[in-house]
Amino acid sequence: MAADSEKSLAQLEKELEHLKKKLKRNLEKNCDTTLQDASASILSFDQLSYKVRRNLKGHQGKILCLDWAKNGKKLISSSQDGEIILWDAFSTQKDMIIPQSTPWTMACSLDSLGSYIACGGVDNKCSIYDLQDLDDIAGTKRTIATHTSYISDCKFIHSDCQLLTASGDTTCALWDIETCQMIYTFHGHKADVLSVDLCPTFPANLIASGSCDNSVKIWDLRQEQCTHSFKNHKASVNSVRFFPTGNVIGSASDDSTCRLFDLRAMQEISVYKRDSIIFGVSSLDFTKSGRLLLAGYYDFNIHVWDTLRMERVTTLYGHESRVSCVKMSPDGFALGSGSWDQTVKKAKYIPAIKKKNYADITSWL
Repeated sequence: MAADSEKSLAQLEKELEHLKKKLKRNLEKNCDTTLQDASASILSFDQLSYKVRRNLKGHQGKILCLDWAKNGKKLISSSQDGEIILWDAFSTQKDMIIPQSTPWTMACSLDSLGSYIACGGVDNKCSIYDLQDLDDIAGTKRTIATHTSYISDCKFIHSDCQLLTASGDTTCALWDIETCQMIYTFHGHKADVLSVDLCPTFPANLIASGSCDNSVKIWDLRQEQCTHSFKNHKASVNSVRFFPTGNVIGSASDDSTCRLFDLRAMQEISVYKRDSIIFGVSSLDFTKSGRLLLAGYYDFNIHVWDTLRMERVTTLYGHESRVSCVKMSPDGFALGSGSWDQTVKKAKYIPAIKKKNYADITSWL
């Protein structure tokens, strides 16, 4: 009986491998062109001008995460010094400093109204603070999520009623903020989950995660399971971000590349790399239209890529240590970046395009 079971299992594994190879051949058959070839006729950027508008100084440790308020006037940052700072992005003033019980606050997020802050780190907990109670901000602390390892990322989702977390315990989880109860937990990664993102388009049922197991996974909240798994990276995936349309996911990795994966084609469609760039990529984000991909590297710089033509448009200098996080403002007019040099920078970028189609510029940024 045991021999029959082992034989049956071996046959099923063989059939599974055959189906995988068949699916791969079908995908390759349908891949009749590349993104670069399909975009060859699109006008390229002639130059990209930028200017650092604000330098936000106040942290005494490495900047680990930042997030923007929906109106683009405020942003928050978390640091190795164990503090969360709420900044006025225009005046550079610190509106609020929230001390944490432990250092290495690795994740922070603002809700859509700018009323609550979520944060978590090596204490394995994700807590929220009510910014409306300025007299006793520490007293408003509520622990929403608890993992068995550090919190690497967190986000408010679904009208700020739920909280999405990623952890070093190899899982992602969805939590109800009011009841502090776990709704779903997503198992499938084989190593620390470093980043998580929610599909920006309605009905926002897809979640992307990146992990130290070198993979990017897509999860469906309706099915409560993984629907796509991309294993093209050769090192840890540090950051994942949905393309503004919601059909494509971007990833940044320690293998010195950024990649785009199309969820409709179920395969990789572009790789952004250069032989001269040998440093890992810590984070990435897209401009509002998705035409530009901005990625923070360990070489202290932010490299800007044309997503269609797969060309590096420019390199943004200014930080004096590893760039740990980059985030476009919700209105698309500014970029925030955090670094191990203990500073947060706010920059505004002005694109220029060759000859015609100048009217398209406003939609790109």
